[in-house]
Amino acid sequence: MFEPSVTVPISYCAEWMDGYGARGWKIDMTVDDPEIIASTSETGLHIPTSVLIHDILDHYLCGLPPSGHRNEAIALHQLALRTGADPLPDLAQMVDEDLIHGHVLGETMHTFLPENLRRQLPEELAEGQAIAHYLLSILGQEAFRELLIKRLVELGQDSAAQARAHYQSSGLQYNQRALCASTCRYPSTSNPFIPLSTVDQSIQPPVRYGAFLWRSGVISFGVTV
Repeated sequence: MFEPSVTVPISYCAEWMDGYGARGWKIDMTVDDPEIIASTSETGLHIPTSVLIHDILDHYLCGLPPSGHRNEAIALHQLALRTGADPLPDLAQMVDEDLIHGHVLGETMHTFLPENLRRQLPEELAEGQAIAHYLLSILGQEAFRELLIKRLVELGQDSAAQARAHYQSSGLQYNQRALCASTCRYPSTSNPFIPLSTVDQSIQPPVRYGAFLWRSGVISFGVTV
């Protein structure tokens, strides 16, 4: 039987016990990550991809952990390369909701900042909120905000080659990612795959699911056996 190049294990719950009561899908590696909210298989209104596809193509296959501001900045750059979507609104949201207040996921505020900002910090400052407050006081809100957005953009650009290399190491063709996301079809009705739209409404674990990726640029979803 023809086998996919990569199979990504995914899980579905009608209601995840994550404090949000979300219905939908998670990559298995994110099941215990409280920062990852389950997603459905539907595409967004403004970007022709779903959160699930983003998690698979722009995080998982690029070697990025599912959460953390640095990882999301890199993944959003990959999303932009794949779909043409402007990453700046999402990057600005990350800054406004978290980074400008000194809240950084996955690392400390000190390690997240670029070298030119770290050099301006007094040695005694270590806590994220204190660092953010200090930089706000000397730079002003708009300047500090723009520098943080610029930092996220640069992180995405600087890690693009590494993300591409990791994706290609799986045997998949990086230049087929856009096709991969837009042709979610099923290779054969004789294979044990069922559409996600059907599963979304009715089936729950312990059935095992997978995202199946072929070297030709095709991605499909269904039950594994």
